[in-house]
Amino acid sequence: MFDLRDLASASRVGPFELATRLLPHYVPNLGVRLSAPGLTVAYTGDSGPSPERDGYC
Repeated sequence: MFDLRDLASASRVGPFELATRLLPHYVPNLGVRLSAPGLTVAYTGDSGPSPERDGYC
């Protein structure tokens, strides 16, 4: 079962803090960052180098 969420703002998913950031691309593209105590995982899909991404990953 899926739980649809508005990804425009930070939220919690279980023990994780979920944050997103709009990345430069020709179509809407979000980077996702999941954080929990002692662990952070970031994922960016199809995007190139950019200052907007620095410090996020």
